[in-house]
Amino acid sequence: MGNTTIAISHDKSLGLKIYIIAILFSSLSIFIQSIPITTADNFESALLLSHSKFVYLTSLFFIPYSIMQLPGGILFDKYGLKYILPSAIFITSIGIVLYWFAPTTSVLVASRFIAGFGCSVAYIAGVYAAARYFSSKKLAILISILELVSTAGSLVAANPLAFGLKHLGWNITGFIIISIYLGLFICALVFAKKLPSQNYSHLSLWQSLLNAFTLFKNKSLLCIFAYSFLTWYVIMSFAGYWLHDYLMIMHNYSNSYSLSMVETYWMSFLITSFIIGYCTKSDKSAKVNLLIVAGLGVLAFAIMAIPVLFNRLEILLVILAAGISATGIIIAFSLVPRFVAAELEGTAVAMNNTFVVFGGYCGQVSFGWMVNHFDISNYFDIIHDKNIDHNHYSALSLYVIATALSFIFAILITRNIDKHPQGKI
Repeated sequence: MGNTTIAISHDKSLGLKIYIIAILFSSLSIFIQSIPITTADNFESALLLSHSKFVYLTSLFFIPYSIMQLPGGILFDKYGLKYILPSAIFITSIGIVLYWFAPTTSVLVASRFIAGFGCSVAYIAGVYAAARYFSSKKLAILISILELVSTAGSLVAANPLAFGLKHLGWNITGFIIISIYLGLFICALVFAKKLPSQNYSHLSLWQSLLNAFTLFKNKSLLCIFAYSFLTWYVIMSFAGYWLHDYLMIMHNYSNSYSLSMVETYWMSFLITSFIIGYCTKSDKSAKVNLLIVAGLGVLAFAIMAIPVLFNRLEILLVILAAGISATGIIIAFSLVPRFVAAELEGTAVAMNNTFVVFGGYCGQVSFGWMVNHFDISNYFDIIHDKNIDHNHYSALSLYVIATALSFIFAILITRNIDKHPQGKI
């Protein structure tokens, strides 16, 4: 079922511009996804929300984001980027405006739903543009660039955003952010207009939807879906929210230092993503790299789950290792198109991203539930340090389990590559 990518335009310059717009949109989408970590205090104070309720409400972003993954992929396969990309950026702009100036809890919830709806196709657009406009041997490096630029959105949502809020104020910072979104929308409108108007799939939307579920018959894809779910489960739960709280509560680090550690995680993920993408050019390199980073994830969280309080250097090393281990998601996405026909590329990528974002939502919510309701010392007497917060420590067991399972699926993925040899990724 392997395939080669299909260029839909002979204008390579236009294709590059569309790809750049798509990856910038993905970065801004991750920014929106991550800003609750920095804006929590403002909303909790202004809307009289508890911290746990604010987390719950802002996590609702993932519901429309997850639901729209598959329909978004189908729309890309049928209509391409011409209409979908600028429309999604515009919808996302509405969501950020409502979020930033939300006067009530209802508007806050609505803003997260609208933003989640618009952002749902952002990452798909980047992968889709890379697959359609460039050769298959460049796919891994292009996805790594997409991941690098996207993850930059999380970095900006931490200390840089906090700096802007402190020195420029809430309103001015908001206007700058909104202006960036609207500027990207105008660029998308101008360049996407030059793309040819045509249907890339002759199937109806309903037939395309039914056809999408045939992907579940593909065991190779199922392993990639499971690996992607578990990897993003850890990424968005650990670095996306709870690492910050964990460091402040377990280690009494300041808010600024805790945010800097979150940035350190994303930086290690960013830099290694590019390296992984560059080094993954063949079946052999894909298998070796995937197993290395998956195994590193198991090691990192197994060490973190030791019931002792580490010093700053030890915590830094574990966080760096955790960030590096997450880069297996690059390899997973680069492998998706090789197992499907060309007309299902967008749908398959969207299906994988559905599992990714659902994993992010499940990770944040389940860790929050564990922190509030689970104490491992009730079952195993292993916490002897009085300074260790039992609930935050207990919740770490989720990461150990998730990384162990992801390593198992990584092994299965490498075996499936051997069954479908193509030489190039």
